[in-house]
Amino acid sequence: NLGNLLLDQGRAGEAATHYAAASNVRRRVGSETRWNADLFEKTTKAKLRHDIEQIAFMRQNGVAFDGIDGLEALYAETLDALPADLGATEPAPLPAVTRDRMAAVYNRIHYVHPAERMAAPIVNPEIDWARIERDYAANGPGWVVIDDFLTEPALEALWRYCQLSTFWFNFYYRNGYLGTSIEAGFTAPLLIQIGEALRTSMPALLAPHPLRKVWSFKKCDYSTPAAVGLHADFAAVNSNFWITPDSANLEPAGAGLEIWDKEAPLEWDFAAFNAGKEKSRDFLRESGAKRIDVPYRRNRMIVFNSNLFHESGPVTFKPGYENHRINVTMLFGQRGARPLQYQALGSSGCQARALDAYGGEDQRHFRAGARAADDIERAAVQLGQAGAGEVAAPVVFELHERRQRPRDVRRGHADAGIGDRHRQFAGGRACGRHCHPAPGIGELHGVRQQVQKHLGQAQP
Repeated sequence: NLGNLLLDQGRAGEAATHYAAASNVRRRVGSETRWNADLFEKTTKAKLRHDIEQIAFMRQNGVAFDGIDGLEALYAETLDALPADLGATEPAPLPAVTRDRMAAVYNRIHYVHPAERMAAPIVNPEIDWARIERDYAANGPGWVVIDDFLTEPALEALWRYCQLSTFWFNFYYRNGYLGTSIEAGFTAPLLIQIGEALRTSMPALLAPHPLRKVWSFKKCDYSTPAAVGLHADFAAVNSNFWITPDSANLEPAGAGLEIWDKEAPLEWDFAAFNAGKEKSRDFLRESGAKRIDVPYRRNRMIVFNSNLFHESGPVTFKPGYENHRINVTMLFGQRGARPLQYQALGSSGCQARALDAYGGEDQRHFRAGARAADDIERAAVQLGQAGAGEVAAPVVFELHERRQRPRDVRRGHADAGIGDRHRQFAGGRACGRHCHPAPGIGELHGVRQQVQKHLGQAQP
């Protein structure tokens, strides 16, 4: 898929354009595409009720599309024809009485509300992003909560986009959720701008990791308070934020996210840590994992290590279409890839483990190496912002830079050849895969000289 390839290359805006085009082909009214037949030929009572309520909400807000009157009546007829004893979230074939009429219009893109890029700031300018990155690194395997994330105009635009667009296609969730994703047409330019703003705001954490997935869940049926179950994600870093007004939440102390502070074993594949819930809970219990409860708040974002197990808490919101709980999730990078987290080199826990394990000369080297790494990171970020080359902060540490050396030499990057000279030192040996190794003093001195040289050439 061209969209997937572009995402892997960090070209999220171009990827979204191709995903939107593909979704329009598959989902346009009258299309005969049957790439996932069940989503067109089956339904649930919760899905139909949602779609009927959405049409009424659209009318109230002055939004219309061709065929809106007939569609509302057709959905109501289909809902009435489903078996009386069918559960609200139990999928069933479309009833024979409306099947042919539903074929061309059900679960289609009828309307997408605009949510364009904004010239004004979309991220709260009062957020101290340097502190956010330090807090992330200090919180064990990585997590941090950020309140008042988006500016009010951006938040309102995103909420209306989610409320008024007919892209809530995925209904195969027995817990009362509907879902959409970038692959299904959740591709607003504003969404891509938010992903870009996050990477710019947290360069040490997200600069190495392209935006790879975007999705949203809407809780539209409360016959059960059950939420999204225990799982981890195949990415490096998760960003999850909520956009429904707090006035809808009947449990202000809950309805948010529960995160455990132990990572899923990297050798577990997708099926192992997402299908075997009991296996995952056994692992958490045996490893002594502690649960972190983050209550629901509108415009609250949680950024965390994707390899941490997490699940939504029980959800009880007010009835009514405008009160459906909506979360937006963005995934960055590949599972197992580590953000720089250069601050962790100087954190008390990591440094204590290093100094306990090594003494004398190694202690001096570790302390000096951590300070030098901090200097290099700041210079590398400045260099990237100055436009002198696409310097990614973690090049000082990551062994995979060996593969990048020909490109770096050709482009004159400040990090050219760092991987060739890399050697693991006290910090890395003591902290294992949870901490990037501190390079030796001589190596960092040479790297600093290269970075400062290029930085001087880049600045006026």
